[in-house]
Formats: sequence, C-alpha cells, structure tokens
Amino acid sequence: MSLFPGYASIAMSDADKTLTNLEGASDEARYMFLRFTGTLTANRRIFVPASSKLYFVVNDTSGDFSLVVKTASGSGVEVRNGAAVIVFCDGTNVRYGFTQVPSDLVVGGEDGETGSGGLDGTDGATVGYLEIPQNSQSADYTCVLEDSGKHIYHPAGDTAVRTWTIPANASVAYPIGTAITFLVDLGAGNITLEIASDTLVLAPSGATGTRTLNAPASVTAVKVAATRWIISGSGIV
Repeated sequence: MSLFPGYASIAMSDADKTLTNLEGASDEARYMFLRFTGTLTANRRIFVPASSKLYFVVNDTSGDFSLVVKTASGSGVEVRNGAAVIVFCDGTNVRYGFTQVPSDLVVGGEDGETGSGGLDGTDGATVGYLEIPQNSQSADYTCVLEDSGKHIYHPAGDTAVRTWTIPANASVAYPIGTAITFLVDLGAGNITLEIASDTLVLAPSGATGTRTLNAPASVTAVKVAATRWIISGSGIV
C-alpha cells in the first residue's frame, strides 16, 4: 500500500469506522496523519488495512470516549479522547509506536528540572494515566485488551448478579504486568469473576479458580506470567 504522508480529518458517525482503502486513489488509509472528529456515545473502533504502515492518530471527538485502532482480525491500541498517538500496523496487529521513556527522565519539575533525556517546563509534564479509566458494565462481560490499566465498574443501579471473565492468554495475550481493577458499588448485584482456562490465584490464601465479588468490592488482578494472575482486595471470596 502506497503512502500519502499528508493529513486527513475524518468526521466520525457514532459507530465504528473502516478506513477507505482504494487502489490508485487518494483514500483515508493512505494518509499518515489522521484526525478524528464527531460526537460519540461509546468507545469506537477504527479499522485499518492489515498492511505495514505508520500512523499519527489524533482523537478530537466529543463525548470523552476512546478510539481503538486495529485491523479487522488482529489486536489494537487505544487512543484516548484528546490524545495524539503514534501507532503502526505490523501487517497483523496495530501497536504503539513506543512504550518506554528514558530511565533518567524527570517528569513534573516545578522549576524546569530535567534529566539527561528529560522534559522540562515550569508546569512539569505528564506520562501515562493520571487516573484509572472506567469501563462500566451492567451485563455479563469478557475483558478485552483495551481494559488493561482500567477498572471494570458494576453500578448500583444494576442489582442483577453478573459474570465477568478474564479471557485466556490464548485468546487475549495481555502483557505480563497488566493490571485490571474490578469495582462493585454498594447496592449492585454481586459479580462472579472467572478466568477462562488460565490460573487465577487469590492472595493471600492461595486459593485458585472462580471468585465472588460481594458488593461493595474493590479488587485488582495482576498478570504475573503467561497464564497466571494474582488477585487481591476487599469484598472477594
């Protein structure tokens, strides 16, 4: 696929978007710089061709929702509302352009302090989430790759017992170190938290298998090996 290293502004409808990809024509997937606008009521997916390509993606949509840039059958990455992110397709999956910063980077220097590879400024700078983004669920739910670093929330308005599932590594290969928090609000129905074929270890007891989150509950699961998670918190049995 050839490349137009130019800029395209794409107005989103409130739905997933597949970039146009026409041979011999100036279409959306050929541009390197993509800005998305429009009003969203939920997180939406941007489908790109399964071809090696670099993209600069800007999420300027309204509604405070994320865009997930991915191929039709591969995994993808999240571009949060208001963010500008470098991503690339490796021919199968879409990945972040970089995921590390220099070890001596100083962030948030009040007097413009720097590291040898650092950032400066009187107001400092930020890297990563300043909060734990929410994914509210009032139904049975299976976690997805984009839930890494987020909290899955069961609101008080849903009094039904629900089943939430951490998928097997074979279907969703979360990186080791992934953390997902599960919150059940006071008055909400209890949550049955299960894991598909992999091992979920409760700390500190060492018990394994399906757990129940009794409202109110706050627990965090951390992936420590390819098929092993450790979970701990309050309200879990």
